[in-house]
Amino acid sequence: MLLLMKKQPNKNKLRYSLIEPEFIKQLAQVIAHGNEKYTPESWKNNNKVVYIDALLRHLMEYMLGNKVDPDSGLPHLSHAAVNIMMVAWFEEREYDPHLKAMMDCFESSGIK
Repeated sequence: MLLLMKKQPNKNKLRYSLIEPEFIKQLAQVIAHGNEKYTPESWKNNNKVVYIDALLRHLMEYMLGNKVDPDSGLPHLSHAAVNIMMVAWFEEREYDPHLKAMMDCFESSGIK
């Protein structure tokens, strides 16, 4: 017998419980690995193209059958997911520190 679930009244609430905890753990591990190599959150001072390139490198390694990044020992797909998060961060803010520096230079010189 098939049980039908009644729709819940909180349909507009985010259901974080649907995200796999192991996936979240792997994302945190990738970020922790990056923090060991670089200053925490220093990625925000980079150019988003750096992370688009890194995303594509990790996806290509995965597509070539290499599931684990040899440097971190973590899955290439987890690295790719973190890179997507970073690119999305730049996109949501329309922020590029190199573009901002260029615009600041133009503004200080009177060019608009």
